[in-house]
Amino acid sequence: MSPLQAPPGLAGHNITAQARSGLRAEIMDMRTLDVWLCQQPITEAEYAALAPEPPFFKSGLGRAAMDIAWFDRSPDAAADGPLSTLEIGGFVFSHVARPHDFRGLASGGAPTRLMVEKHHVLGFDAGSRVRWAVQADGRIFVQQTTALDGAGPPPVTGWLVRETTLGSPWVCVLPRPCEVYFFQNLSSYAGPLDPAQLPPEWSQA
Repeated sequence: MSPLQAPPGLAGHNITAQARSGLRAEIMDMRTLDVWLCQQPITEAEYAALAPEPPFFKSGLGRAAMDIAWFDRSPDAAADGPLSTLEIGGFVFSHVARPHDFRGLASGGAPTRLMVEKHHVLGFDAGSRVRWAVQADGRIFVQQTTALDGAGPPPVTGWLVRETTLGSPWVCVLPRPCEVYFFQNLSSYAGPLDPAQLPPEWSQA
């Protein structure tokens, strides 16, 4: 079965293609907390050499947990269309998200809850492993990032983690705004998901 593709006509800088391959870097604007994502892979050495000028600063380097993803618009845009972009050190960064309030990540294995303005769609190919976290209140979140070494989020008391292999492609439209739980290793879950959009394999996880 062919890998998932982004919708026709979507601008290239809106798309995280072959998302599981390589690392992806983010920078933030310290004035607004806006998040800018480099959609192309970047190495650890290239990230270390990256030198954004204030008000921007390097905010993270990690791996995607999906096979493809795309953003319909930048968070401040009035309609769907090409993302706002900027170039730093030969890499193009796209304006993808704006957390409502960010004061740093919790220490240890505790998750940090953020409400994030973003128009984000995740795609998983047939045969992919997908991990969900079910919170104590029954709400369901999907893993969207892993740590640099591929590690997933650490266990959280009261959360049930379910994992399965997809038999067919699955496209997941995240809520807008989205509730995201980040961990110190930069792995994360996003949601909550509408149960109606869960894949058939969910019932077997």
